[in-house]
Amino acid sequence: MPVFLKIIEIGVIKENLILGTNCYIIGSDLTRECYIIDPGADPKRIIHEIDESLITPVAIILTHGHPDHYGVFRKLKRRYNVPLWYNMKDHKKPLSTIANRGLEEGDELMINSLTFKVLETPGHSPGSITIYLKKVIEHEGKAYPGVIFSGDIISENNIGRTDHEHGNRKELLESIREKIIEYPKFTGEFLILPGNGPSFSLKHLKSSHSMRYLFTQNKKKKGKMIKIIQSDLKVHESRKELSPCVSEVVVIHRSIEGSRKE
Repeated sequence: MPVFLKIIEIGVIKENLILGTNCYIIGSDLTRECYIIDPGADPKRIIHEIDESLITPVAIILTHGHPDHYGVFRKLKRRYNVPLWYNMKDHKKPLSTIANRGLEEGDELMINSLTFKVLETPGHSPGSITIYLKKVIEHEGKAYPGVIFSGDIISENNIGRTDHEHGNRKELLESIREKIIEYPKFTGEFLILPGNGPSFSLKHLKSSHSMRYLFTQNKKKKGKMIKIIQSDLKVHESRKELSPCVSEVVVIHRSIEGSRKE
């Protein structure tokens, strides 16, 4: 395969909790050049993975401007002397003063024959972006026709949080529907690589009961706050126990079964 991918799940400490955030290293197997996507923490581990693999970073890319996704960019930027790219609509300092390029809808990022494309997907934050590559890539023994780096707008069966500063639920739902679920250049076999949690196919996302319920209900009842999460995930009483990236939680009618009876 001409593309290599490394997934580094790193522990980010926030409010006395350890939260798992995904850092991705992806690039050309021919030139051994790569992008570092969302280096939130644990720079020694990221550096070890890069140096052991004998690959050369050419840029750091952020899917959005939250600290658990940019936390150690300075150390990596200094070590590899690479630029920082992100969507400056997040207006985060020190990012906005250090960034070398602002990413916008339609931008193309090149490594050898690989073309990564940028979609603006606001909602979790104003400057959230999704990056995709339409190229065959192997992951866990299976070949996928493309990959989607979704940041924190979505994870497996969950949507991103919007109950923080600058979060916008309406924009988030529009981003997920228009730029992920219904985006014409994606097929169901594309692999989604989220900011948190395991990877999954777009087909899996579309067939998810909670996603179908969410968008069906959102069309029927505009503006209604429908909060979802995997039915087998424990609902915590304390808001502090939730990741800053995953939606605040309510189980839907105990399951989708309730909606089928209506």
